[in-house]
Amino acid sequence: MRIGVVNNANMKIVLFDIPEKESAQRAWLREVLKNLKFTMLQKSVWVGNSSLPEEFMNDLRARGIDKFVEILAVTKSGTLRQL
Repeated sequence: MRIGVVNNANMKIVLFDIPEKESAQRAWLREVLKNLKFTMLQKSVWVGNSSLPEEFMNDLRARGIDKFVEILAVTKSGTLRQL
C-alpha cells in the first residue's frame, strides 16, 4: 500500500449515512460527487480537492438529506492511502 502526503488545504472529505429507504438519494449523491471529481474511499466516504458549490449544498437541503451528510475540510497535512 502506498501512502501519500495530503498537503492541500482545499481537500474535502464527504461522509454520509443515508437510510436504506432513501437509496435513490444515496445514488444521486454518489453521482454528483463523481461529477465533482471526488474519489470514493468507501461507499459512503469520498474525498476531493474541489470546492463544493453552493448549489450542491442547496440541493442537499432541498432533498432533505443534509442531516445525513458531514463535510470535513482538511486543514493540516497528514497521510492517506494514495488516490
